[in-house]
Amino acid sequence: MSSNLALIAIVNIAGKLKIKMIVSTG
Repeated sequence: MSSNLALIAIVNIAGKLKIKMIVSTG
């Protein structure tokens, strides 16, 4: 269970970073 939560957190953070990069570049 803890591993799944960690993966979800990483995916969420990565998604936020991608959105920030897209917004800043766009």
